[in-house]
Amino acid sequence: MKGDLTVNAAIDATLERESEFTRKKSTCVEAENIFKESLHTNTVLDQIPEFTGERAAALKNQFDCNVRDSVKAALAEVNRHKWVEHVKGLTVQGNFLALAAAEKEDIVWKSAMYDLKQGTLKFLINASIDTLPTAANLKRWKKTSCDLCKLCKRRQTTDHILSNCKVALDTDRYTWRHNCIINYIVSNVDPKFTVFSDLPGHTAPGGGSIPPELCVTTQKPDIVILNKQAKTINLFELTCPSEKNIEDRNTEKSNKYAHFTSDITDYKCKVECFEVSTKGFLTSRNHTTLATIHKFINPSIKLSLFKKNISALSLTASYHIFNCKNEPAFVEPPFLSPPVRK
Repeated sequence: MKGDLTVNAAIDATLERESEFTRKKSTCVEAENIFKESLHTNTVLDQIPEFTGERAAALKNQFDCNVRDSVKAALAEVNRHKWVEHVKGLTVQGNFLALAAAEKEDIVWKSAMYDLKQGTLKFLINASIDTLPTAANLKRWKKTSCDLCKLCKRRQTTDHILSNCKVALDTDRYTWRHNCIINYIVSNVDPKFTVFSDLPGHTAPGGGSIPPELCVTTQKPDIVILNKQAKTINLFELTCPSEKNIEDRNTEKSNKYAHFTSDITDYKCKVECFEVSTKGFLTSRNHTTLATIHKFINPSIKLSLFKKNISALSLTASYHIFNCKNEPAFVEPPFLSPPVRK
């Protein structure tokens, strides 16, 4: 019987069906236990109250809704916890997906992914679960005997290609990705504000991004926005690291530029550093910072579109960087246009 394909197919189908039934049964048991706990919370001695009078129907409906909502919320939290614990146990996907799960929110690229081109979407999915044809993966899949980067001769992983290759850094691939995002932001600042950056056409008088009459410095924060009427100056510094290095880069850049809050005296100065990962991931803190930046953006651009494009620009640029992973020379393309239009 073991050699009979028809029998094996029937056995496999039965096992799959039984497995699905077991999962559903487990969920039902959990829901029943949660319901009992919720009933205990919303009642006295677990007795469902009797509703009388003119408002009986409305009161009963409110009671039912309270119990239902608490059951749904508790069950969702149980399922989320199980998913997070499962992700933590994955060896390949763990780092990225665990971070996404820990954020307890829908990340921007999740809502924007269907606006991306098919090739970019496929790249995002494979990059997220580490199934891109990197040298390290090709060796793991026994397709090649060497796992070294052809450019710098270090082990070539996805993170290496997108953020850690010295040759890619020296040939300005990462700078180009970074500047695509900066260009999108400074090009859409509301004309009632004055904006400077180190990009051509946006520099302050004398070069750099900080007007010399405010502070003489060799440092060049990525975005400097002046509100001359309110006498405020906001400095924003962007980094595009791998997901695991987001907080380290924020601490590093925040310490580097913190002195401007005291060095600039004519204007009230605020410094904020933000990160968009190489795959377009945004943490909760960075959602907040982008909302602050959006206050200076042309009002015709909605916050949701603004954040989607920033995420998509980083991801799309990373896709191009990946495609050039074995090319010693890098011909810098023009800045990318906003990938999401709605």
